[in-house]
Amino acid sequence: MARVNYLDEKTTRIAEELVNPIKKRRPNGRLLNLDKVLIHSEALTKGWQAMFSQLRQNLSTPSALNELVILRVALINKALYEFQQHEPEASKAGISASKINALAMWDTSNLFSPTERAVLAYTDAMTRFIQVPDSIYNEVKVYFNEQQIVELTALIAGYNMVSRFLEALEITTEGE
Repeated sequence: MARVNYLDEKTTRIAEELVNPIKKRRPNGRLLNLDKVLIHSEALTKGWQAMFSQLRQNLSTPSALNELVILRVALINKALYEFQQHEPEASKAGISASKINALAMWDTSNLFSPTERAVLAYTDAMTRFIQVPDSIYNEVKVYFNEQQIVELTALIAGYNMVSRFLEALEITTEGE
């Protein structure tokens, strides 16, 4: 159980115009436990939804690569909820189960392309150390333009925030 209550439109007076767009983006039309925590704050919910809808839908980098990044951040931060939410998205984006299973040890696996390896090294550096060594950044520059680097950086930073939020508040997966 989360450290704060899960809210929904039945348990609190939350504006429909705040909740309905979130429900439309969810596969089954229901709020996730993450949403049920966020709606404690209308301002936070609005900002979160605005930022993450852009990160999820409007980046110039391939969705499969973006999902690899999100899964890697979740693994490093031991954010099971985040991983479980994005594993199906990664599969839909074309990432094989064997690649998902190898993600924990990507640096010793031959399943990842040079582009993926550069992004995963960047993800690891940002997530583990915050500062990124020049050697890792320069490798990312080989494969991506500045817009894409900015977007990847925001994606990695954003999902580090998500995992920290989830874990600090002990948000559980749906059904737990």
